[in-house]
Amino acid sequence: MLQIAGIGVTRMGGNTIKSIATHEKVKFVALCDVDASHLAQAAAIYKDTVNVADWRDLLAKHADKFDAITVGVPDHSHAPIASARFV
Repeated sequence: MLQIAGIGVTRMGGNTIKSIATHEKVKFVALCDVDASHLAQAAAIYKDTVNVADWRDLLAKHADKFDAITVGVPDHSHAPIASARFV
């Protein structure tokens, strides 16, 4: 089972998560969004996930829980998140 974290859980990020989650060998184990209401909505759909507001906290504290990350955030934030070192 591939365990995935989703950063950005609505609009394009939500569509990406929804699409990837349909695969039988994928499980979302962590969600991240700066908007608490968006995060709560996604957490209600994807149960048993770690839920955090700051992507830096997600990578610093929970990187051992997932194998891959989806990044669905506005362009000005996409590059720093996608290129961050967290290992």
